[in-house]
Amino acid sequence: MTVADMDRIAEVTKYVGGTSKGIDPSIPTAEGVVHGLRAVLKRALGTDSFAGAQFALQGLGAVGWGVAERLHAQGARLIVADVREERVKLAVAAFDARAVPCNDIHAVDCDIFVPCALGGVISEATVPDLKAKAVAGSANNQLASAEAGAALAERKILFAPDYVINAGGIISGILGAAALPGRETPHAPSLDQAIEAIHDRLLGIFDHADAYNVAPEIAAERMAREMIGR
Repeated sequence: MTVADMDRIAEVTKYVGGTSKGIDPSIPTAEGVVHGLRAVLKRALGTDSFAGAQFALQGLGAVGWGVAERLHAQGARLIVADVREERVKLAVAAFDARAVPCNDIHAVDCDIFVPCALGGVISEATVPDLKAKAVAGSANNQLASAEAGAALAERKILFAPDYVINAGGIISGILGAAALPGRETPHAPSLDQAIEAIHDRLLGIFDHADAYNVAPEIAAERMAREMIGR
């Protein structure tokens, strides 16, 4: 689904966010992922500083590049992979990153594996290869199956549910739509506040997971369904 698609939908209804009249959703998505990564660092490594931490980024599209840019600016060390060789070369030059083949990126020695490409990368076959302490990125549907999530939990590898950490783009669309003339929402948070809240929301999910001895993705779904029910 692209911005052009949303513009086409907006030709027949005003109830649309994420159009070209608003912000590029990849920007708040990347910002939200970085706020989420700080929460993951705090829980998995006991620090909220990116300096010196090592991240393996799979995918250097609009969001993945934005995440890499922000992590590099805060002193993180990057390992990168992308199917487009030119993007990898740019990242190596811009971020002093180390490049590895796409098939190997999930298995490199790092602090956090950051999937920002296709879904299903965390499977029962790939979990044994992981050397990261956590998996947290912008890709949708990162877990190939419920069993893959259970395998992560069994290995005590922290997982940040994808639809929580990558929510920045949809949050910007919702807030943008809510600000349209005649649809203003009183007391709505600013976009920055809403994006920053991803950090605390993830910590809340991790707390719930620990309290009930369940995987984070199970905790996230329970909490989401409770919110919808209210």
